[in-house]
Amino acid sequence: MEPVFVTGIVCLTFYKVLELYARRAERIKFIERMSAENLKPNGDPVHYINFGQKNHNLLRIAGLMTGIGFGLLFAYITFLIIMYQTGERNGDALFFSSIMLFGGLGLIIAHCIERKEQNKANSQSSQESK
Repeated sequence: MEPVFVTGIVCLTFYKVLELYARRAERIKFIERMSAENLKPNGDPVHYINFGQKNHNLLRIAGLMTGIGFGLLFAYITFLIIMYQTGERNGDALFFSSIMLFGGLGLIIAHCIERKEQNKANSQSSQESK
């Protein structure tokens, strides 16, 4: 076996052993937190989940993937135009920079949508409290 693979396997094994103990400690802390002190007077558990807040991870991932797709499309079209005009086949930096540029733009758009929804939710909650 190559030394690189052996080193990788040893490091992965070491990481997994440490992760096993860390997850065990997290589970124990979670069980302690959900112990008898977190029960209502009638014995039902208190739930800390706030369903009013939305998780925007899917929106962020979709924005990033859409941006990467547009970046690849833009880079490919630009590469074809440059190759047709000059005959050069050197477009590595073009592909990388287009992917990064459009991926970042996708994340910025996702952030703007997220902020707009948060502002709308805040304004609705402030109107309901009046």
